[in-house]
Amino acid sequence: MSDNMKYDVIIVGAGVFGMATAFYLKQTDRALNVMVIDREGGAGEGNTCKSAAGIRNTFSSPENVILTNTSINKFEDIEKKGFGLNIKMCGYLWLMTDDKFKKSQDAIYAMKENGVDFSVLFAEELRAIPGLNIDNYSSDECQMMGLSRIKSGLLGKKCGSIDPGAIVSYYENEFKKLGGITKFNTKVESLILEPEEKLDIPGEPLVWQEPKIAGVRTANGEIYAKTTIIAAGVWAKELLDPIGLDAHIKPKKRQLFQVKGSSLEPLIKNCPGFNDLNMLPFTIIQKAGIYVKAEPREECIYVGCADNIGRAFNFDCEPERDYYENSILPVLVEVFPQFKNARLESMIAGSYAYNTIDKNPYIFKPMRDLVIVSGDSGSGIMKCDAVGRIATALYWGEEYAILYPNVPFKVSKLGVETRDVTFERFVI
Repeated sequence: MSDNMKYDVIIVGAGVFGMATAFYLKQTDRALNVMVIDREGGAGEGNTCKSAAGIRNTFSSPENVILTNTSINKFEDIEKKGFGLNIKMCGYLWLMTDDKFKKSQDAIYAMKENGVDFSVLFAEELRAIPGLNIDNYSSDECQMMGLSRIKSGLLGKKCGSIDPGAIVSYYENEFKKLGGITKFNTKVESLILEPEEKLDIPGEPLVWQEPKIAGVRTANGEIYAKTTIIAAGVWAKELLDPIGLDAHIKPKKRQLFQVKGSSLEPLIKNCPGFNDLNMLPFTIIQKAGIYVKAEPREECIYVGCADNIGRAFNFDCEPERDYYENSILPVLVEVFPQFKNARLESMIAGSYAYNTIDKNPYIFKPMRDLVIVSGDSGSGIMKCDAVGRIATALYWGEEYAILYPNVPFKVSKLGVETRDVTFERFVI
């Protein structure tokens, strides 16, 4: 059965990008009839809930700094007003070898120029981290894995983590207060491509007809809208490829492993000197993009890895125990020996929507009645408030979006033909 109502806007995807965009659209005009559709049973139940949910502004690109700074500012304001987001400003800590530190100098200089608050720590200061191996990398195993002495650390101050379910719930709740509509357990199978003027000719729209996106086709029927916004993350490709439009993203599997054990407790709640929480900062170790994130509320540590070469672009979302045990753990126990006595409790896997060119979001209109919001490349949560505002400004045809609290950002910077962003040099 079809939804007989024609909406002003249909948003496909109820993750952080989709819900933030929905909220700001309704906030700018409560009369807009906006529906958010998602195939999951609730908001944020796709890849949003599978995120490590780190938030940081330690970027070399000025655009990334603006997008993250303004979003983090908004998150802190939300929490001050009583909506709990479980923000932990524990910092981000990059452990660096001498070679890594030298290669990062241009990025570090750019962060200084962009006003990022960080400090460079010497090896002696890092010895305060319980169990951290600073010097002892002379074994055959370490040599084989290319591990070497930790020379320094870069500690980002306006960094930490947030509850991904809580932030998407905030946008959903505010959206609904303004009269917004959600439709869950509804898979969008395709976009409805029609001619501007129907002539009832087989195969419409024909090449000489002006095409338009009239809405979406679901398993339960067709839903029509004046404008369709695709904020479906990696699944944007599945909707755009069949009509010949490029989403400019590729899916890349990312996994998160929950590890517990008494040997890890000092890292979780007895690591003084780096933040007010006495916990280990969100730490990126000096090899292979492996990171560890302490979570006091769950008394665990989450472990992940930003692997690229050898990791296919596909929709595989099955977690791999062997990957943790054979790829991550051998490195991890050399840097933090206490992980040898910890146990793998659980694991999840999802997909990053990778913009393979510059790792910044794409927000663009390939057609008059179609908006694409994607390409978060693993930093969607930390940029979502800014992205929702920019997508809203694009919908209204505005040249600038006003990011929180009052920061102008040129909308066309995150477009395709008009793209104007600085390549990011400081990545995990």
